[in-house]
Amino acid sequence: MFYCIYRKETDPYFNLAAEEYMLREFPYDAFMVWRNDKSVIIGKHQNASREINHAYCTEHSLPVIRRITGGGTVYHDQGNINFSFITTGEPGKLVDFNKFTAPVIDFLGSLGLGAQFEGKNNIRVNGAKVSGNAAHVYKNRVIHHGTLLYNANLEALQNSIAGNEASYHDRSVRSIRTNVVNLKHLLNYTMNKAEFSRKFFDHIVGLFSPSVMIYKWKDRETERIKELKKSRYLDPAWNMGYSPDYNFHNSFNFHEENIVIRLIVKKGRIEEAEISCTGNIFNELKQIEKSLKGVDHDRYSVAGLLKDLNHPVDGTEL
Repeated sequence: MFYCIYRKETDPYFNLAAEEYMLREFPYDAFMVWRNDKSVIIGKHQNASREINHAYCTEHSLPVIRRITGGGTVYHDQGNINFSFITTGEPGKLVDFNKFTAPVIDFLGSLGLGAQFEGKNNIRVNGAKVSGNAAHVYKNRVIHHGTLLYNANLEALQNSIAGNEASYHDRSVRSIRTNVVNLKHLLNYTMNKAEFSRKFFDHIVGLFSPSVMIYKWKDRETERIKELKKSRYLDPAWNMGYSPDYNFHNSFNFHEENIVIRLIVKKGRIEEAEISCTGNIFNELKQIEKSLKGVDHDRYSVAGLLKDLNHPVDGTEL
């Protein structure tokens, strides 16, 4: 039996927790369609700091959340349709991108779109990416999930994941930037994103019928998902601190003086800091350098430290 869930929750913290619950604790094979509110979702093995545009995400109140699957960073909003397959299989043969993207490509074909699976994890139409996919194995279970860009804010997508590659030195998984397109603009007819999402769900249900059960979570299952949301997905130690250790280097001009910053960051926290310049603010910078040790390397924490020290630098360069 294949359990199919059409989810109406749009809280990204809850939705990522729901996927983990379904993989680790739900005993049956399942398929889900769901959408998130505006958010940035990073891969498990990525450096959150280098992948995102901190200033843009802060300005637009975009939460940055780490998922349990690999792959690159993606922007979500309700114009981006997400799907998840969770199945049991033979160890060593669980990850199969062609197998799990085939039903999605079949759906796009039913809309008159000639979609193809390309590269490691992408579905493309007319050469442009419309879907990215990732997977994670737990014992004899696998979750394969992906996106379908239907009517997402592509400007926000481009701006939110434009990270500062040059300043970070690590061995994390890098996102691969590519040309993307919304499916809505490729169709010869219009439907809103909710209609598209439902049509997609119904198509997949039809492919797996009659061995399908439309399912809704019981209260105890919803409560368990909420527990996972709180314990993992709302935890900064997971979302930011799980990033691989890295070295950070940057330089900028301040009051006509060149300032060079070097940081060693482990588990999201500054372990060593070196700030150098040749001007009159040398002593002030040494005070900052000493105080940075042990501070989380994120925009809020560094800016808060500088404010406490009554220093005019706002922290955007750190």
